[in-house]
Amino acid sequence: MKKIKKRIDKKKKKTIVDYILLIVFILLLIFVICLVIKMFSVKKEYKQMEKADFKMPIIENKLNTVQLKIKDKKKNDTIDYIFYINNYSGNKVNKKEYKYKFMVTSNVDASYKIINEDGKNVLGKNDISDYIKLEGKKRKNIPYHLKVKLNQDQKKQEVIWLYIEGKK
Repeated sequence: MKKIKKRIDKKKKKTIVDYILLIVFILLLIFVICLVIKMFSVKKEYKQMEKADFKMPIIENKLNTVQLKIKDKKKNDTIDYIFYINNYSGNKVNKKEYKYKFMVTSNVDASYKIINEDGKNVLGKNDISDYIKLEGKKRKNIPYHLKVKLNQDQKKQEVIWLYIEGKK
């Protein structure tokens, strides 16, 4: 009888240690899963930035221009340009808040939309936006989509001008 009791006690001790090890293993597994999820979200953010057609730092009072060329497109085609507005250039980050606005001009018969990260069109009348605030001190990358929907066939090469005006 004593031998049987000793065996039962040993089995109980092993099961308690086994449960502790199982709990530690589960916690480590959850931690690794969280790290993998974080890694993929950061990787996705970098991939989106790599897809950008251009990046525009707003670091001083000036007018920035971007020339976008269109050729051989058909009526009702939609062209999507992805770009980022940021408040830094290299290691230099704005200390103060800036404002910026967009203006689109072209000879191309088309409708234009600049869609912000909330999915709203920021362009107003005459394809000019209101001023938008850009905070300073912390690095910011704000994604935008310039959507161009053609109203007629575009055989020859035309230029769309996107102006981005920054001011304090």
